[in-house]
Amino acid sequence: MEIITKTSATTKAYLQRGKLLWNKAAQEQGVDPNNQLPSDYLSWLEKRLPILKPATRRLYISATKEFLIHSYNNDGQQNLKAAIQKSMQMQSNQYTPLVKVSFQPSNTSNQKAKRIDFNELALLVKNTQDMKGKWIKPALLWMLANIQVGLRPSEWKSASLIEAGGKTTLVVVNGKNTNGRAHGLLRHLEVTNLKYEELKWVKLQLEAIRLYVKDDATWEIYYGGVRKTIHKITRKFLTNRNKYISLYSTRHQFSANAKSEGMSKIEVAALMGHAVDETAGLHYGKKKHGSGNCKVKACKAEMQKVRIKSIPQIIQSPRMS
Repeated sequence: MEIITKTSATTKAYLQRGKLLWNKAAQEQGVDPNNQLPSDYLSWLEKRLPILKPATRRLYISATKEFLIHSYNNDGQQNLKAAIQKSMQMQSNQYTPLVKVSFQPSNTSNQKAKRIDFNELALLVKNTQDMKGKWIKPALLWMLANIQVGLRPSEWKSASLIEAGGKTTLVVVNGKNTNGRAHGLLRHLEVTNLKYEELKWVKLQLEAIRLYVKDDATWEIYYGGVRKTIHKITRKFLTNRNKYISLYSTRHQFSANAKSEGMSKIEVAALMGHAVDETAGLHYGKKKHGSGNCKVKACKAEMQKVRIKSIPQIIQSPRMS
């Protein structure tokens, strides 16, 4: 089943994930992917959803919707219509298990670490000094820089530093803005208070982007090389971990650091590029894993755009007898 490629990074990611899920379902059900019925695919997916974490459920449902719609637009198969209609009605909370499921698939984000200690990073730097590999230094630099500012990997592609009024600001194009999960098109992270070395890592990371990335194709080469290198060196040198570090672990750690610094939920949401104040609290690094060392400041105007959903319910007054 062919799909139409979109320019949106989010849509592209959903389409890729949707195709992977479609092929996996076909494999497990013993059919050719081209002959798999959409209804059979949805039945397979619905059996799988209750054992997944909420974030993974939402990802799989969104990816399925995108994949089915674009597959229909491309080849017009009539048997896709009913599947599309059903997928549009699917909501993550419909598949919450009645009892906690201990099993988690090994190929989900559940296996990825939501924190990375700076001492672990220092250990990776030390142990890779004599290793040969094109992407070792770019991988270490990316992790060192991103712990300071917490960007999504794709956001580095268009990020830039500006100097104005004695302040240094990192301007970021929000990665989730296309589907309403960001507080706006841009976010502005004031990095003036970073230590000299910390700011230097950010500047060097931006230089690395300019050096390695000329278009979408070279971005994929650069990003892929870094990801594979992190996969390799963390498994070689951080052997005591049961959850492995990825680039996203540094974003989680940034969130944890901001929380442990004492920042409000709204501040953290603005720094992370979230539309809602509760997102970072539910899905990102925990306060107890933070270092208390987050010197990046959120833009006040962007803080005002964050929607507040974490206000506790008002306690009902007792009924009068």
